[in-house]
Amino acid sequence: MKKPNLSICIILFIYFFIFYLLLPHFSNNYKNLLNIFLLISIYIFSFKIKINVLHLNKLFKIKYYIYIYYFLFLIYMLQLQYFHFNSFFLTDNDVVSITEVIVESSKGNFFLGHHFGDAEKSNYLAHHFSPILIIFIPFFKIIPFRITYCITILFYNFLGLVLWERISFHLIRKKIVYLFISILPLLNDFLFNLFTSYHFESLLFFFFLLFYYGLITKNFKIELIGYISCILIKEDIPIYFCLLSMFFLFKKDFRRFLSYLLVSSFYYSLITYYIQPALDQSARVNWLLAWENWGKNKTEIIMGILSQPKVVSLIFWEKRNIFFNLFSSFGFLPVLSACSLPSLLVIYTLQILSNRIWYNAFYHYYCYTVLPFLIIGTFDILHGWGKKNILPTICLSFILILYNNKGNQDFPLKLRGINRQRVENLNKVLTEIPEKSSVNTSFDLGMHLPLDMKIYPLKKDYLQEFILIDFGGTSPYYTIENIREDVERYLAEKKIILFYSNGTVKLYKRIY
Repeated sequence: MKKPNLSICIILFIYFFIFYLLLPHFSNNYKNLLNIFLLISIYIFSFKIKINVLHLNKLFKIKYYIYIYYFLFLIYMLQLQYFHFNSFFLTDNDVVSITEVIVESSKGNFFLGHHFGDAEKSNYLAHHFSPILIIFIPFFKIIPFRITYCITILFYNFLGLVLWERISFHLIRKKIVYLFISILPLLNDFLFNLFTSYHFESLLFFFFLLFYYGLITKNFKIELIGYISCILIKEDIPIYFCLLSMFFLFKKDFRRFLSYLLVSSFYYSLITYYIQPALDQSARVNWLLAWENWGKNKTEIIMGILSQPKVVSLIFWEKRNIFFNLFSSFGFLPVLSACSLPSLLVIYTLQILSNRIWYNAFYHYYCYTVLPFLIIGTFDILHGWGKKNILPTICLSFILILYNNKGNQDFPLKLRGINRQRVENLNKVLTEIPEKSSVNTSFDLGMHLPLDMKIYPLKKDYLQEFILIDFGGTSPYYTIENIREDVERYLAEKKIILFYSNGTVKLYKRIY
């Protein structure tokens, strides 16, 4: 068999090298020129590349180029994590708080969350039923730092890319199509937002692909492991699998349709009506408030939506740009899958009608809700096309993807300078805190503390052994001005003393 033409692979290497390793250090104004360059290259080579068929018993160099692209992405993401850590981007909401839940669980205080409800006894599972957080614990044993949480997420994201390539190789018989689909996640700004949100919901990318990989390879054990892992990520994911069961109904796979519908429904009911109510309720939140303009409970919300089709249509029209941005990030391929589209439109409708901007804009990790439908719809339509000449459609899809990225200044995120002095000041103060201390930390400091210390949010009149504050930092809810006023009052009332100071970083000790 002839060797594949690797010219497009080299062009893509240059593109991703510039996009992920050079562009983040410069103005994003160059991004559109780079996208135009890639579009022209794809257009030219779509006429020159002979479409060879892949055989499972042969490996081509094209696969190794794909992993080079993934590796460039991984290098960028590691740089980004280093920048976010040292620029104090990883704050109480939500990285510090979730990390503390994992750290407490590793000590035997399972799912204790100091940042949710009653700081001494709250259970994070009442806030979000996410027992999947346990899988982070072994990584903390290997790398004993709080940033391990972010590294672990990146690890699973990278494994997700590997699975994406394996599924593409398994389903797509044409090499150039296999290449384009394999790199789709690297050009997808919604996936990028999910990966850079540092939320455990991004685990869904890997575990759903694991579920789907087991499905297409007819390996029930892998399929089952992927499914169980998915529903353990968060309490709402069983709802999405109930909707996803319709995919199997349209495929006339009645056994899977009934199995996933019934098991997911049972598990969701078990969580919401029996397990969570039995836990400490101080951390629980009524998430239905995000749809309170439609009703007070699930039935009222659904009936409110169904009874006002004109209002729903108007909202769809007003938010048509969100529809375009979301679906064009996958080249509109999922929309072409008749089996997944009905479920996709249901969850899209529910989310777009929320009165919470992060929900209805699918902002950052809130895109995880539609991710399974987008993934299964993309691969379903590609597999269904079989040996048809779909290169023109794929090229059009990539035009839409690159057009969608036009003007998005947050993709990729720019790497800015780090305030080294602030980092040094904080590290020097941290050496003065005794081991195993309980510490109130201001909003953007918690991720820098050692694992042996207990972190508590900085709240008014809620003092632990030590209070760590950077008056040069950020604090959006409990403002720096209010913190300063309260600290001066505590000092005057002799509730605390200044224990150590370095620059704007102050360490106070509570007086018993």
